[in-house]
Amino acid sequence: MRESTQSNKRRGVSIEDQLSPKFFGDTRELCRRQSPAADGILVVACSDFPGDPFCLFGNPDNVYVLQNPGNLVEDAHDDRLEDGNQIELILKLWSISQIVVCGHVPCRYVVDFLTRQPSCDRLDSDVTRMAEGFAVDANQRSRPRVEENVAKRHLLSQLVKLVNYPSVRVELDAGRLRLHGVLHCLNGLCLYDAQLRRFLRFRD
Repeated sequence: MRESTQSNKRRGVSIEDQLSPKFFGDTRELCRRQSPAADGILVVACSDFPGDPFCLFGNPDNVYVLQNPGNLVEDAHDDRLEDGNQIELILKLWSISQIVVCGHVPCRYVVDFLTRQPSCDRLDSDVTRMAEGFAVDANQRSRPRVEENVAKRHLLSQLVKLVNYPSVRVELDAGRLRLHGVLHCLNGLCLYDAQLRRFLRFRD
């Protein structure tokens, strides 16, 4: 039986350990719009993501975008969702071969969290602990670095949620679906490299 994300957290399994490289596609090729994928691309992006997420990865006709504050992926079994889980619904209705989680820096959601605003109570506990470890108010010059680091960890935690979707995991294991993590930083796009377990600057 597959362990839940919460069980992994209790046992001290890192976010990166839960994101196997075999689950990830070539994000560079996707961003260069050279991916041969004929199927759809599902993008989960922050509401304030710079630019148009529909145009990031080629033909907008095969791109489906879900936007919300903080590029959140809902828990797979969240009983509070009145209309069911949107991601599960999209996977049932359309042929999706790529899922991309897109965040950005600066992000109001992350900034609100760092300034202890209640609107960010849905950030994951591991990201919470990380943010609380920084002396943000003591050194304002470090603020951009703090925001970027927390945004990266938060984005990875959303990818972990996707891995724990039963329907997503089946497609990942079968090789029919691949994940991508994209963060729009001040200096351009950063892409998550699951082999190196870190974000790399994208240079077209």
